[in-house]
Amino acid sequence: MQKKITVSAINSVASWAPKRTIWPAVCDFRRKQPWRMRTLTMNTAETKSELHQALEDFESQLETPIVPGELPEWCKSAKKGCAAVHAALPPKLKDHEIIYKQISREDPSLQPRVESMQAEDERLSAEAEFLDDQFVLTAAAAEIVEPNEQPAESLAQELADRAIQYVIAVRKQEHAVRTWYIEALERDRGDKD
Repeated sequence: MQKKITVSAINSVASWAPKRTIWPAVCDFRRKQPWRMRTLTMNTAETKSELHQALEDFESQLETPIVPGELPEWCKSAKKGCAAVHAALPPKLKDHEIIYKQISREDPSLQPRVESMQAEDERLSAEAEFLDDQFVLTAAAAEIVEPNEQPAESLAQELADRAIQYVIAVRKQEHAVRTWYIEALERDRGDKD
């Protein structure tokens, strides 16, 4: 009897397997149900996606303490990290739209979840633009008030806290999209399966 291979099993194998390895079970799964694999890409062989690397770098910059006298440089570095995330986000959101369409096709009962995730994508996109603008303003304010950085430093710290929450929200959204996609493919629908 052949063992049933699921998408989650493929992802778990892909996370530890050597780069560019082809597993017979994966190929067999694709051959038997290619329509389920149409939008699921096996990019897990790459170490990290561009968005995840940008998020990691941005978060690292935000967690770096602000050294007195270096606030303008800190703001510029944070702005650069925010811009990298802002640049990597739109392609990922386009991928989400393809996934949302497939979720809706596979399981129409998940449409409220899809709408919720689409709204979150829009919110994340708007928040990226807001943070980008705020880091520019904070860097300018830091240069103006350089001898007395305390007001600008507290503003920068509040912005850093908000940006860290943004990074968490983007990661949470990525997990939600992945979870509901797999759920749509594997959900037990009673007699229909």
